[in-house]
Amino acid sequence: MSVKKAPFFLPKVLVIPALGIFVLTRAEAQSSGNTCPPPPMLPEQQMAYIEKMPAKNAGFLWQVEKDGRTSWLYGTMHLNHIDYAKPGPQIMTRVRNSDVLAVEINPYEPQTLPASMQLPQFQLSSSQLDKLSKAYAKECLVFNATNVSSLPSTVPLVNSQAQRQSLFWGYSPDARLAQIAKRMSKTIVPLETLAQHITALAPASQLEFDSAFESVLTAFESGKIQTELVQLNKAWQQNDWQVIVQLEQEMTANQPAFSARLLDQRNVLMAQKIDRLHQDGKRVFVAVGALHMAGKTALPKLLQGKGYAVAFIPLRD
Repeated sequence: MSVKKAPFFLPKVLVIPALGIFVLTRAEAQSSGNTCPPPPMLPEQQMAYIEKMPAKNAGFLWQVEKDGRTSWLYGTMHLNHIDYAKPGPQIMTRVRNSDVLAVEINPYEPQTLPASMQLPQFQLSSSQLDKLSKAYAKECLVFNATNVSSLPSTVPLVNSQAQRQSLFWGYSPDARLAQIAKRMSKTIVPLETLAQHITALAPASQLEFDSAFESVLTAFESGKIQTELVQLNKAWQQNDWQVIVQLEQEMTANQPAFSARLLDQRNVLMAQKIDRLHQDGKRVFVAVGALHMAGKTALPKLLQGKGYAVAFIPLRD
């Protein structure tokens, strides 16, 4: 997969689980005749389907050792296909051998923003509003012109396009491992807050907002979002690490400020929390977006700098 000139949304699929947590409000009426994206299976249907599916050793895994204890770093995909929702034996062995599951956001905890947090506001031109309104209508999304300036207004479009390819956050390894850890009565520790996620996701300036908007709307109109999402998921499913490395390099070269906010700053804080958990005597299984494992501030590198012996573990079915 070539990621040269990668659309603005691609890195977020690998590092922002909030992409899948955002609730999409769909229009009840479909007077335009548009075909809406399919919803996920009902929970009971999901469980029955996943139970019958073979387990898959998809993704990317590292072992980190220090002070006689072993922890693990697992690079996930936040929007995933249900056929890859059942973690493979190499993953499950490490989960069973761990004391704590560390994830970006704990889906079992209420997620609220601090009352003092001011969401950034951006201006949309009449042309941008028109494009967005038409795109929302095509995806059967409710469009509210008064709310689209505070958060990335294209996030629902990325989610909706993912749904058309049967890619959902609920099928992600992040969501599934949280369910499994809860059944095992393991502690689930969030490495971040929703506020930190929103800060990383929201553009830092009007210029960045406009660039992101045009990138995603162009990719939406051309059908490239669906194509790129499928290719990216295929790379994760087939353990193709070089695709992830190439994507990180492309993003860092073309969007250095965004890359620093989305990866570098967050990775430093994540590594500190993972290290504290491990130093407290816990064997930690860390499940975070795969892009957190690549680049100059990759989690394996940061932990190696803290004295951990780090080894990449090839995953194979």
